[in-house]
Amino acid sequence: MSTQRIAEFVGLDLPVMEYEGIVDMMALERRSAAAAELETLAERAAWLAAYLNERGGGDNEDRGHKMAVHRANHTARKVWRDVFGRLGIRV
Repeated sequence: MSTQRIAEFVGLDLPVMEYEGIVDMMALERRSAAAAELETLAERAAWLAAYLNERGGGDNEDRGHKMAVHRANHTARKVWRDVFGRLGIRV
């Protein structure tokens, strides 16, 4: 499912106050699937943001691909542990 389709599906473009109605209409299986897809999206977004920052997006100093991957992996692991309470990377 594409990022835009996920956003449409779970109502990311709607005000938070409307989430309850959207979720209430979803089957339990779709809630679980949407949660898993959003977790993966959040982790990948964190990975890419860290990678881009190391490649010069933060301070215009490109630290190279190897350092950027190292930092991005570290960031993705931290997001996964701290935000989702699990170990491991699915990137």
